[in-house]
Amino acid sequence: MSPSRTSRIRPVRPAVVGALALLVLLAGCGGAVSSGDATTATDTTTTPLPPGVNETGVVPQDLANAHGSSLSETAYEVNYTTRVTYANGTVYAAISRSGSVAASDHYTATVEQRGAWTPVGVGPRVAYYADGDTTRRLIVGWDGSESVSPPREASAVVVERLGLVDDDRLYQLLVSAESVEVSPAPANDGPTVIRLAGAQPIAPSYVSDPGSANATLRVNADGVVTELTVTYGATVDGERVRVETTVRYDALGEATVERPEWAETDDG
Repeated sequence: MSPSRTSRIRPVRPAVVGALALLVLLAGCGGAVSSGDATTATDTTTTPLPPGVNETGVVPQDLANAHGSSLSETAYEVNYTTRVTYANGTVYAAISRSGSVAASDHYTATVEQRGAWTPVGVGPRVAYYADGDTTRRLIVGWDGSESVSPPREASAVVVERLGLVDDDRLYQLLVSAESVEVSPAPANDGPTVIRLAGAQPIAPSYVSDPGSANATLRVNADGVVTELTVTYGATVDGERVRVETTVRYDALGEATVERPEWAETDDG
């Protein structure tokens, strides 16, 4: 059983624009990830190792903690997509989440979806804007109608629910992997590529019986995972489907949050 952890998002400190560290992972070829001991690593490189990583491998909890704390102290842009397809290529669900985050209570975020699966009461597009004091939401209905919610107190809840910042999910992915393969980057040149096999995915509620997952991460020398891809099989209505989730982080320390036009109105 995985050790219990506490997830947290701290507001960005004023004038803090640092390097993002999301999914921080470096481990040895063929090594199994454990919750307490470092994974054995067989490769060495002169590239600086990410937080929580040394010559002997990686400790998942340390890496996940580095991920969460670093995200809470920098601005970034994120694109997070999940695509569920049948064997014949038919799309059951395609959901994208994107946003610019300056702090846990200062962000823009958009969720778009298509496919056979649609959640009750939500249209094809939902957008959020938080200015540090209040949060507003735009809902676009399936008929094209638009409605804007009244302002509410800003909080980190929207960012957490969208999965844009979630070190617990990272921890569970790392600690459950059966094997890890690392391709170190040349010294100070390009990302380190990490491949996980046999990991336990956190599957969306609309699929069942998820199988073990394979994942590929691209990590720079500071521990920033600029791209993560997770794939696994699952079941929908008795049929097997392929689930693929991709997360990309850009504009590390440079992202800005601007008020969208729809949030200018006082209606709703």
